Amino acid sequence: MNPLTALADQSTFLPHRTCLFLREDLIWLHVTADALIALAYFAIPLILVYFDVHRREKFYSWVLVLFASFILLCGLTHVMGIWTMWVPSYYAEGLLKMVTAIVSVATAITLLPEIPKLLALRSPEDLEALNLQLRRESSARSQAMKNLSQTVDQLSATNRELERFAYITSHDLKAPLRSISSFAALLEKRKCDDMDDEGKEFLGYIRTGVRQMEVLTDDLLQMHRVNVSAREDQRCDLNEVVAEVLDQLNSVIRESQAKVSYGNLPTVTGSRQQLALLFRNLISNALKFQQSGATPEVRISAEAMGAGWQISVRDNGIGIKPVHHEVIFETFRRLHTQEDFPGTGIGLSLCAKVVERHGGRILVESELGKGSDFRFSLMPPKEPAAGSMEVSNALS
Repeated sequence: MNPLTALADQSTFLPHRTCLFLREDLIWLHVTADALIALAYFAIPLILVYFDVHRREKFYSWVLVLFASFILLCGLTHVMGIWTMWVPSYYAEGLLKMVTAIVSVATAITLLPEIPKLLALRSPEDLEALNLQLRRESSARSQAMKNLSQTVDQLSATNRELERFAYITSHDLKAPLRSISSFAALLEKRKCDDMDDEGKEFLGYIRTGVRQMEVLTDDLLQMHRVNVSAREDQRCDLNEVVAEVLDQLNSVIRESQAKVSYGNLPTVTGSRQQLALLFRNLISNALKFQQSGATPEVRISAEAMGAGWQISVRDNGIGIKPVHHEVIFETFRRLHTQEDFPGTGIGLSLCAKVVERHGGRILVESELGKGSDFRFSLMPPKEPAAGSMEVSNALS
């Protein structure tokens, strides 16, 4: 018999209700049960579709489709059970059950690999506990940020107080220092003939102490200005900056018969006043820290370094031990006594501060007895640098 013909053939079968001896109570019991089961089966796929549509993640959409198809086919088998109660389409019913069986087996096989993933899903209780933990961590983080903000405010206020203290201390010290210096000069002028050698020695100590305090107050004022002044960026030709600094140091250079040369330096963006302070401190140190009787030699050069410039200030001075290469940039850090080399220990820390404000860093390469090479990086020039040929300007 043709399969299609078999599906439509109803002549050789009796409807299912004849098996129940046409008892109305049994017939309607089965019909009602199959109808309710079919309605439940049809409702489940609608719920799954609604769930899939309104869910953000779509990781299991294809599994839901397969599962919904299985449920829908199960509902159709119960509808077919009602149909065969009056119409003996048993071939069609068997075919529907076979399709349902195939889909159910496929659904079961597909779900097996997904079991570990499903088991890994957190329960509502776990999610609630996790949310509670996250809320606590968020609250603790907010409190920590609040405490950090308060600490930053306190540190800022402390820094402002320290800067104000440094300014007032250095500024207000100038008046009594001037008084001491003036009275020491008057004492020397009027009472010099009446003083013995010890008195003259003590007066010399006073003048030396006053000079040291004046230098210290000037350095403290310079540090205060560098710390609090707004950086006014402008195009600075470092050749002009170095020339101005050498002009200011001309008397010291002539006295020591020093030779200072500088190459064709670049134009950078920065504070002209602070850059002048930077070069003045480095060149002054190069002239000061020399062996007795030596002729100071200072060479200033520049080379491109990535997007910026590296400036070198090299000297032939006494040099620095490697162990001190880092600490010399600390404020008030001195490696020598006032008798050997006078100073305040602020100059190099000022240099480090100026270089930092210009987006760079400073370091030194030195060996004891063989001179030092201070190198610092600055912002790149706004215009291409001139040729690299070095032009020597010697001052003696």
